[in-house]
Amino acid sequence: MRKRLAILVFLGMISGGMAAMKIELDLTRTNQCRVRRLSDGSYEITTTGNDPFVMSKKTSGRYDPDKDYILSFEYLCLKGLNFIQLFYGPPIRGGQSANGPAVPASEGWTTYSFNVRKHAEPGSWRGGYTRFRLDFGNTPGRVILIRNIQLREPTALELKMERDREREARAQAAFEKAMIRMIETTHRIAITNVEATSDKIRIELHSTEAPDNLFLCEVPFYQTPVGRSEFVWKSKLQLEPGDTMIELPRVRKEDGEFHDRVYSSWIVMRRTGSGFEPASHQRFVTRLPVQWKLTRDRPRNKKGTVGMIGGNAFQYQDYVALDIANCTKNVVLTSLIGDKPGRGSKPYEFNGRRYYVRMGAVEQLDKAMLEMARLKIVVSAIILIGKNHKMTHPDCVPQGIWAMPNMAEREGWNLYAAGLDFLARRYLRPDRKYGRITHWIMHNEVDAGWVWTNCGEKPMHTYFDNYYRSMRTMQVTARRYGVAGSILISLTHHWTRPHNHLCYRPKAMVELLRRRTAIEGDFDWGIAYHPYPEDLRNPRTWEDRSATFDFNTPLITPRNLEVLDAYLRQPSMLYNGKVRTLVLSEQGLNSPDHSVNSYRDQAAGLAYTWRKVESLDSIESFVHHQWMDSRREGGLCLGLRRRPETSNAAAREATATVCAELAQCGISCTPDETKKPAWEIYRVLDSPQEQKAYCFARTVIPSEFLDDIPYKGQIKQ
Repeated sequence: MRKRLAILVFLGMISGGMAAMKIELDLTRTNQCRVRRLSDGSYEITTTGNDPFVMSKKTSGRYDPDKDYILSFEYLCLKGLNFIQLFYGPPIRGGQSANGPAVPASEGWTTYSFNVRKHAEPGSWRGGYTRFRLDFGNTPGRVILIRNIQLREPTALELKMERDREREARAQAAFEKAMIRMIETTHRIAITNVEATSDKIRIELHSTEAPDNLFLCEVPFYQTPVGRSEFVWKSKLQLEPGDTMIELPRVRKEDGEFHDRVYSSWIVMRRTGSGFEPASHQRFVTRLPVQWKLTRDRPRNKKGTVGMIGGNAFQYQDYVALDIANCTKNVVLTSLIGDKPGRGSKPYEFNGRRYYVRMGAVEQLDKAMLEMARLKIVVSAIILIGKNHKMTHPDCVPQGIWAMPNMAEREGWNLYAAGLDFLARRYLRPDRKYGRITHWIMHNEVDAGWVWTNCGEKPMHTYFDNYYRSMRTMQVTARRYGVAGSILISLTHHWTRPHNHLCYRPKAMVELLRRRTAIEGDFDWGIAYHPYPEDLRNPRTWEDRSATFDFNTPLITPRNLEVLDAYLRQPSMLYNGKVRTLVLSEQGLNSPDHSVNSYRDQAAGLAYTWRKVESLDSIESFVHHQWMDSRREGGLCLGLRRRPETSNAAAREATATVCAELAQCGISCTPDETKKPAWEIYRVLDSPQEQKAYCFARTVIPSEFLDDIPYKGQIKQ
């Protein structure tokens, strides 16, 4: 990751219950920007020059400059800002300001804050200021949504991080270095296979030498071998050159409970004067007995959208009309299971421990799953972890929308694994009593994990190790019941360019996943990719400039989907000689303002994207996000339908105009209160009328873009 500035920056650690002075913006006093107040109270600011700023109204509250020195706000900004500058007065003048760091790009609401006192010009920060000015970088064309602007006290977490920052940075750098060394070192000893029977773990080793001071060590999934001096189990090894097989009981007793050792990796460690160091790569169980013989569901077509709510007859009938064959379904695991009983909960046993399943939430999930099953929809579950729960990673910080599961503590991990086990047992049943989950998408957009799967600020290998062990936990859990689908890594549309300095490069994460599974035991992982257009607000994705036709493209969008297809077809990427599962699990085309041009571009962009998807056999499904516009996506209108409250006369007239253009290509529309023209396009895709959608697309998109599908040039590696 990029070296952090040597300044105290805290993004979004908003305090709870602390006194704060609110700052309201004055929409009449702006410079080189357009500002409007949205219905939810947030501000939308569009920069138009290189000196965009907005003045505040006169503040009515008071602040203590020695206590209330954190400026914070919530924001959504697709491209980020290169800095924030806060002026204070009156008078507003040079010499009375504090310079804050860059605002990282974010596609969801997150938070930003910085220490004004520490970054203020010398001697300028004091009490009594009643007017403020916020400068939003120096780049025109940026859009930021912002709310809850305030001056407040630092939180306890912020104070602790300031005290511990240098010590933790050194420890983290040393851990990252050791993690990389463990993966990249070539050893003379190899664990070549680990498999489980109903009651045994069999470990096969190969050595080219007979060294001393070796130990076979067990590492449960809530631990890592890096830097470890104590192990839950270890045994001295006497190896001779050649092959060795060791057999151990599958279950290890643990403090009166037990641990199923399919949830452990195995590694040979060498004792040194300072502790232990790896003498082999670690190895995970790759074969284990299954409870049920299951069939793998294959979708009848690639069309998909977000999962059903359950109990919504209108949504159900709409999915019938659209012939939806694929859905993703968010499963917030922290809302389904806990370690304490509650109203309507039922006990659930796992690894000898008792947990409690919240049946009200489960039954609502059942309802949605069964509706999708009736429509023969292939479901990919997105496993999400809330914050402030025993299942939450202990390093998760408040700015994350969702958390990494607890891969650092035995009790937290066991609760997480118990939740996964409950889901697998319930939704992999051969009788499909509650429906079927085919694919398991592990968390959300982990390359942007700072926002979407948070476990604190970590270098890539350290962060990925937590995620990798979460994937392994799901893989073992599902395989104990049967083989019915894949375990998928969730990634944004970035590829070789990280979303911001707190994020990672998706290509590097996929390469690391490939390398680690190659040396530590391969399994059927795949990719859940989110190839949104370059600018999420602009549906004219055929114009994307950062989507190039080579393996080093900054982005993968609908424009260059062929790159992802070619990348996954490399021999090194195959699983058992076949292309790994590829699900396009979240992407959509925006209709920015419900105008004729907006609806026309959205409909044409959808047809263009579908033509790309249909041309590539590696893509199993295309899940359009959303079915209906959402209020919670920062002004994006990605749905095939608009919300009823936005269905005004202008929107209906724009729909009628574009539908008349669709009719010229033979697509008959059946307008209702909320349908957009894109709904009609989606309806005819994968049907005998599909060519009519491309007929319409040609009225909007230059022919050279549509004629070059699939891309006919060479994709450079």
